[in-house]
Amino acid sequence: MVKDTTISKKDKDAALENQESFSYWGKVFRRLRRHKLAMVSLFILIAIILIVVFVPMFMHIDPDKVDLAQALQPPSIHHLMGTDDNGRDEFARLLYGGRISLLVGFAVTFFSGLLGILMGIWAGYKRGFWDNFLMRVDEMMMTIPELPLLIVAAKMRFIPNSVVKLIVIMSAFGWVGIARLIRGETLSIREEEYVEATKAIGMRDRTVVWKHLLPNTMAVSIVWATLRIGRVIIAEATLSFFGLGVQPPTPSWGNMLLGAQTYIWTSQWLVWWPGLSILLVTLLFNFLGDGLRDAMDPKMFM
Repeated sequence: MVKDTTISKKDKDAALENQESFSYWGKVFRRLRRHKLAMVSLFILIAIILIVVFVPMFMHIDPDKVDLAQALQPPSIHHLMGTDDNGRDEFARLLYGGRISLLVGFAVTFFSGLLGILMGIWAGYKRGFWDNFLMRVDEMMMTIPELPLLIVAAKMRFIPNSVVKLIVIMSAFGWVGIARLIRGETLSIREEEYVEATKAIGMRDRTVVWKHLLPNTMAVSIVWATLRIGRVIIAEATLSFFGLGVQPPTPSWGNMLLGAQTYIWTSQWLVWWPGLSILLVTLLFNFLGDGLRDAMDPKMFM
């Protein structure tokens, strides 16, 4: 009798995943590829980003051009998503608004994440006064709801550009969660033997942070970032809906909803497109974050 030596693709992947020659990130990528929902979300997000960035370059439609004769036109061949109350093309405004909303999402996540990661690493590594001070500030900010803080800060007129002001304000208040996560990771990593060895040979704190602590907290940072982007987009839409975020005529998905609320029963297409865009992008980032969280779980590599 001849034994069946056929090995399934899943078994091959599992065997390769356990080989020592594969790096941590190679194993993460292999696990992520098997998470179908996360991969589909990643491809759709890439497509959306490419569309909102490059398609407007080839369009000959001014998103701010007012034509009252074409006001509140339903979707048609000439206006794929209809027009708003000022006769502006809704499709063009959706693409340009997507640029702004995604820009705010990525910029706020990057700057607040960078601030929180550095503060968390420094607090967890140095301990003592800096740890106590930063964590007390963190706890104080966590006791205050984020939205009221953002609304109060958005009313201040210290920066004239509404997009830049929104990014600065949301970055200043968005570091709290990631700082606490990174501090916890750092407290664990700093007790490892290789970190103790680097300190014993006199390596400077800055070098230890750059070469050992920062790379080893990268997994937590990436997962947090994918989940945070969706929340930032919702927060931007909320502030813009209240008239405190991106100011017209600059379009964003939030202020497009603000302009559509008067016509919600008569011209529903003004609500559909920006609302569905916010919902879709937020869900996709959350699905991608869930997939990355599962793929980067250290328990899966034991």
